[in-house]
Amino acid sequence: MDSEHDVRKPRHSTLIEEEKEALKSISATSKDLHDVLKGIKSWSFDIFEIKREDLPKLVERIFVDMGLFEALPLDARKFFGFVTSIMGQYHINVPYHNFRHACDVLHAAYLILTLVEAQNMLNTLEIFALLLAALCHDVDHPGLTNSFLSVTNDPLAIRYNDISILESHHASTTIKTLLAYESTNILELFSEAEQRHIRKLLVEIILATDMEQHFKIMDMLKARSTESRPFECSPPFARKSSQNNSGSSSEGGSSSSQNSNSSNSVQSSPSSTRDAVLLLKMIIKCADISNVVKPFFLSKRWAALLLTEWFRQGDSERKLGLPVSKNMDSANPVALQ
Repeated sequence: MDSEHDVRKPRHSTLIEEEKEALKSISATSKDLHDVLKGIKSWSFDIFEIKREDLPKLVERIFVDMGLFEALPLDARKFFGFVTSIMGQYHINVPYHNFRHACDVLHAAYLILTLVEAQNMLNTLEIFALLLAALCHDVDHPGLTNSFLSVTNDPLAIRYNDISILESHHASTTIKTLLAYESTNILELFSEAEQRHIRKLLVEIILATDMEQHFKIMDMLKARSTESRPFECSPPFARKSSQNNSGSSSEGGSSSSQNSNSSNSVQSSPSSTRDAVLLLKMIIKCADISNVVKPFFLSKRWAALLLTEWFRQGDSERKLGLPVSKNMDSANPVALQ
């Protein structure tokens, strides 16, 4: 991130104190992790009660609960290495778009899959790609918007030609992390066809979080909802038991996907239907903004962090002589009321 992006304009004391209070939300309480995770299958689950260094354990718990370590050739050690690497690439000083937000979105996707039973409409590879995309959808986020990066000629804007700048970067960073080192390559034991399919799904799902794509995706949903034909599920995905991973988790767990244990045949050329891909996009979009439907004490906390991040960008815009973006003017917070 360019040094100019870190510019901060002094503000009056009230706003400074509000920002300090908001930033406290980044630190979790010291409650016992085992007790906290007992409430994981609820929209009232308080992710702020988990210390940042324990968040990878939440990630592992979700993947275990979904049966992915049993259904897929995942090495537990490489999985932990990948999650740790991704966590390290989220900026700890970014108030909202940080690793805790990523885990919160992952948790929301998990609830949609299980409580709403969306898992019954997706195969195992699609569930895996969705949860992985949720975890990585904002990796290396600088706490700035696409429009800011574009107007300031940020290197990322130039690299991605001002098109889905951040989302393209998040997807690219995810794939690079998967392939960069043997210790983080959790796709290594998949076939080449499976790897290509997972990568394609990851990119499509992460790019769907770009709000510039919102109306296009919603038009697709509206058009599909007018059709009377039933939902078209993708072909099931299953692997022979001899190909299961050697890594395991002490927490155990069975597959939640209807397709994970449906047969012993190996699907050499996996594919996803248009219906399944559209559902994946809708789930990630809903999960990404799900904090607004959670209990007020959680929604308020996330809103405070987002406003802190927005005000920082507004201060930078003012310093650079740019128009201050809507809702980002720390000198005029009443505009939010």
